[in-house]
Amino acid sequence: MSFIRYILWGCMLSFPLVMQARLEAADSIISRMHHAASQYMDFIHEYRAELYIKAQLDIIKKNRGFRFIPGLFRTPKDANRFIVETYSDLHYTAPNIYDQKIKAYTGTLGEAREIPGITDYFNVNIYAPYLMGQRLLSPLAPNSNKYYRYAIDSVSCDRQQRIEYHIRFIPRNKSFQLLDGRMTITEGVWSVREISFKGQADLLLFDCRITMGDIGTDTEYLPVKNDINASFAFAFNIMEGYYESSLTYKEIHHRRNTPEDSISKPNYNLTASFSLQ
Repeated sequence: MSFIRYILWGCMLSFPLVMQARLEAADSIISRMHHAASQYMDFIHEYRAELYIKAQLDIIKKNRGFRFIPGLFRTPKDANRFIVETYSDLHYTAPNIYDQKIKAYTGTLGEAREIPGITDYFNVNIYAPYLMGQRLLSPLAPNSNKYYRYAIDSVSCDRQQRIEYHIRFIPRNKSFQLLDGRMTITEGVWSVREISFKGQADLLLFDCRITMGDIGTDTEYLPVKNDINASFAFAFNIMEGYYESSLTYKEIHHRRNTPEDSISKPNYNLTASFSLQ
């Protein structure tokens, strides 16, 4: 019995040390992730891409005033589900200017309309402090430790035996500006392979899953796939949408210095302070 008590006592003494080491490792990973994101957010100066979106829209509930809601579309009385496909040209210019032009539209819905506000969720720079303009604070932002709690769910390896960390981020407070989700970070380059998040903005509930390009390619810091589930509710009217999108890049222009270069010179570019709306 004395030997067993000795072993148990030793385990109790070593347990805090193990937990402290894990916490220090987690803090180091989060710190490197934030440092890398601050360099990646403006590495892409400009790009042109083809955006393909396939969507299913379901009318869950509607009243007589459904067709008179600004931003919504008129629907046949005997139909509550619609299939839509769109093809667009997308032009991005740093810091946060997106120009999306629909080139082709087809589907069972007669008008080229979407759930109000859903278009913005296809134009996301996950490394920027805010995902959309001045909304939705990114968990990758440098000061996001004040607003998010982080936890490493698991660790795995990709096909090239690179270590990947699966990180959970949780808002510290309830806010429409914060998100709840997970992301996968690759050790060494500290870039994001995939990120999923959900939240609420005004009348919209959204759940997004963004897949980034492969390491070493031109799309490493750009999304190549974006799946969105959204629900819009207003005045006893409820509409849900399920979107799948993919991007094919035609032109990508990077800044001259690489993301790994440390930023030591002061930044005199005030473009981000004067955004055209």
